[in-house]
Amino acid sequence: MRKRNAAGSNARERRPRTRNLRASRNWCAEDYRIKPPRHEIFPNGLEEVAAYSLTETRDIDVIMTGRVESRKNQVAVLKALAGTGLKVCVVGAENQSHQRYIAELRDILAANPSFEFLGPKPHAETLALMSRSRVYISASWLEVMSLSDLEAFGAGCRVIASRHGSTHEVLGHLIRYVRPGSADDIRAALDGELSKRDPIDVQARHTVLKRYLWSNLGEQLLQIYRRELSA
Repeated sequence: MRKRNAAGSNARERRPRTRNLRASRNWCAEDYRIKPPRHEIFPNGLEEVAAYSLTETRDIDVIMTGRVESRKNQVAVLKALAGTGLKVCVVGAENQSHQRYIAELRDILAANPSFEFLGPKPHAETLALMSRSRVYISASWLEVMSLSDLEAFGAGCRVIASRHGSTHEVLGHLIRYVRPGSADDIRAALDGELSKRDPIDVQARHTVLKRYLWSNLGEQLLQIYRRELSA
């Protein structure tokens, strides 16, 4: 049986703390007995690609990326968009262990001709699709720091991210967050972002890109390795 921590919480009670990067660090420190000075928070990074050049053409209304499985919750989003006539693209490989879920998703796709399942795509092609999309949404039941959320923001999408993740530590108030278990919340978030006509905050986007491009993060990582190797 797993020991309780000082606050008296067991493993199940502690689990929600992994929803953000700092809490994940604390959990790792506790589980693996790593003293805080021996680890640091280091974020995901973005490649310098053409997809991050803003384009005027946004012919895809909503895009979802990631493996098709119950954890990713694509079906809930499709149900919220069913009957709207909006162009929706689902990108990602099917998890073959989730056949019932895949069948449900395909039934919704078949009933909505404007919905399209593109299957898995190379990274560059996925980014290009994001650069054509108005809204990106991830209503996942569980995420860490979602690189897709960050990539979609870089590609100029209006981003809706799951509250069950760590994206708020990176993008904060710049995007919208959704509760994956609430159909009303998902629908309201989509309606809200799709109805916006004001331009993307170019300055905020530039700041995020500058901070999280690998060309900039690489130097930070190099300094961490040098410091640790010299300790």
